[in-house]
Amino acid sequence: MNYSIKKLSLKKSGSILLIALPILVFLFNIINTWSAKIAYGTPDLRNRVIGSRILKHKETTSPYFYKWNKADGDQFLDMYDSPELPMNRNTVTPFTIQLLTPVCSLNYTSLSKSWYIAEAASLLIISLLMLSLAPGIENKIILLGVTLVEVGLSQNWLLHNLSGQVYIFFPLLLTLLFFLSKKVSVLNNWLSAIILSSLILIRPPAALFILPFILQSKWGILKNTFLLILTYFVILFIRNDLWIWQDYFQAMNLWSKELFNQHVTKTYLETFQTTSVEGSHILSQSPKLNLLEDSSVQSFFYRFLHIQLSSFQLLTMMVSCFAIIFLLYFKKIKQADLSDLFLLTFLFYFVAELCIPAIRNSYNAVQWIFPLSLFYLNRKQNVTVNLLLLTAAIFTLGWLKFLPFDLFIAELLFAIASIVYLTSNNPKNA
Repeated sequence: MNYSIKKLSLKKSGSILLIALPILVFLFNIINTWSAKIAYGTPDLRNRVIGSRILKHKETTSPYFYKWNKADGDQFLDMYDSPELPMNRNTVTPFTIQLLTPVCSLNYTSLSKSWYIAEAASLLIISLLMLSLAPGIENKIILLGVTLVEVGLSQNWLLHNLSGQVYIFFPLLLTLLFFLSKKVSVLNNWLSAIILSSLILIRPPAALFILPFILQSKWGILKNTFLLILTYFVILFIRNDLWIWQDYFQAMNLWSKELFNQHVTKTYLETFQTTSVEGSHILSQSPKLNLLEDSSVQSFFYRFLHIQLSSFQLLTMMVSCFAIIFLLYFKKIKQADLSDLFLLTFLFYFVAELCIPAIRNSYNAVQWIFPLSLFYLNRKQNVTVNLLLLTAAIFTLGWLKFLPFDLFIAELLFAIASIVYLTSNNPKNA
């Protein structure tokens, strides 16, 4: 009897250790990356903060076409922007810029540190929320390994941190949306609608995530989402602020054409030989990190086949891919549970991202933490899926950097693992 209790206690202690280990490794990596982040200077976060400052302090100036002048002071300077291009480096939606306006006037160093903490916290929250839904100890351990090691220690995550990017917040919103929508109530419907409408306004391709709610006839969430988005645009119309969205789409169109323009432009850093900027470190030399990969379909065709795809051609390709994925899964769609529908929709979302006529960099891949977590809400694990993820880990951790597009190869393996999971017969949780 005592032997059995001791054996059970040892097994429980071992399980706790296996759960704690990836969390500790992830936290150590976060601390270890801090010095590299300080040196890199979070350039992408800076241009978003400056966009918010322009919107707040220069109300009639476009946050997408503003060009710096010395009279404005260095708090409005994005030193890596080019004075030779008509648009600046701000590529997020007006809603994202508006979300930052309450804090944009704070010192940039403080903002950068807070952003870093928010990034790490988001990844941990996603992992812990999904951990609470995973059915068994083995699933929980592998789920943490996949999310906190395969994503949290990846080269994609490193570049996301160094740049001060926004992509980890999309799977956070998706996780919260999935978590809340599992239980039907008036409060959950409204909270889900707030999250879904925010997600769409921050990242328009995320409008695809209305699909799980349509297929499960959750019309309350969809109705509330529509009302919130409509209210937002009505308020903009009343305030005569719709021009911000028009500027956003115009700037994105210019960026899609810039992909085919091979001339090298000077930055403000080079033009004015800036040595110090408010709250930012200046990079005299870029870090030796071979991480940036434009994995868009448009870039692939132009780089390797010298074909310039139009927006219409990209849209046609996107719809065709949606149709193929949908047909592959059509037989099961009526029996699909919520997790499968979210996973299927994420595949649609992935294809949409690839076909957007704009640069798509390797840090986008941190979004895969959400669908990868869904695999382990299953009672039974899929061996093929685990092998695919193990192979993908070799790429994401940067062990095959000599291969071109190694980080994108990992994303393709994630997508293949998703398709294998969806087309296999796995017993679901009740």
